Amino acid sequence: MADVVMKVDDLDGTPIPPGQGGTVRFGFRGKEYTIDLTSDHEEELASLLMPYIERAQEAEALDSLNGEPPLASDEADREMAKLLQAEAKRNLRLGKKPYDTIAAREWLTQQGIEYNQMGRLAKEYREIYERHFGLPSYDLAAKHALTDG
Repeated sequence: MADVVMKVDDLDGTPIPPGQGGTVRFGFRGKEYTIDLTSDHEEELASLLMPYIERAQEAEALDSLNGEPPLASDEADREMAKLLQAEAKRNLRLGKKPYDTIAAREWLTQQGIEYNQMGRLAKEYREIYERHFGLPSYDLAAKHALTDG
């Protein structure tokens, strides 16, 4: 006869039968947590967090700000990169696009980069701006309509 190991709900000590709950992982204030919960308690936690989750940005998107260093070469560009990165992080947390494409268009023009002035700014040109300043992809805030200047 085999031994069966059953998890126990960390809130009330209720045994968790297979398929009726499990380990939930979540993060808060820079720390990661795990807790074993029955399906009912899991749903309760999800309901409590839902208003925050709906307005939050997934960590993967914010982590992309810490990926590759910006290509900005001079001190002024590096300072601008820091400001743009902080703004992008704030905007993503608010569910907005990380940066203003009007500013990207102005910068591209100043660099002598030719692009189609009509319609949306093509992804290849947004990526040039993003790489230069170390910004996350403009496409990260997909839940909002694309508004391009």
